[in-house]
Amino acid sequence: ELRDRWAMVGQNANIHGLTSKKGKLLNLRTARIIYYVVDKDRFEVQLSNSDEKAYLKKENLTIFYGHHQREHEGRAVKPPLAPNTSPSGSWNCDECTFENDDTIS
Repeated sequence: ELRDRWAMVGQNANIHGLTSKKGKLLNLRTARIIYYVVDKDRFEVQLSNSDEKAYLKKENLTIFYGHHQREHEGRAVKPPLAPNTSPSGSWNCDECTFENDDTIS
């Protein structure tokens, strides 16, 4: 499980499910996961188009693939779904490459 959490670092994510007054302002925003804080079991994220950072639980983040703009005039834009992977565990698009390290020998 710890390996799965570290694998999220560097990924883009949508924020959701926050219930505090300040947290609700972050719902539907996008962010880049920049670090995993093991002792707090939180991800440090940097909000898109901002210098603001937050520390969030895994259940409040949904990873998406690609590098497209996810917000338009303060409203969230639905991200594309992850492409289907081939039996070899990899796929390519115009902007990124993904390889499933479990299939690499």
